[in-house]
Amino acid sequence: GIESTGAISADAQTTIPVDEVDARKCFQKDDIVYVHDVDTACGTVSSVASGVITLTGNNVVAVANNDEIINATPIKVIFGFEKI
Repeated sequence: GIESTGAISADAQTTIPVDEVDARKCFQKDDIVYVHDVDTACGTVSSVASGVITLTGNNVVAVANNDEIINATPIKVIFGFEKI
């Protein structure tokens, strides 16, 4: 899982630093981020680097040190149609 590095107060910053696991393996642009124990979305991803998730705006909820950061939509299916 992806865990936060350090505590972040609500509405404090647009980045969530993460521990050890490469965040690019679980998140991409436009994903919705949640903290594991809060039913309110933390924000929407604008970009991802290996050690940090950048949101489109300030984080909505507080994030505690080592909180698990989860993706609201981990699987996306993209269909393409072709006229024959």
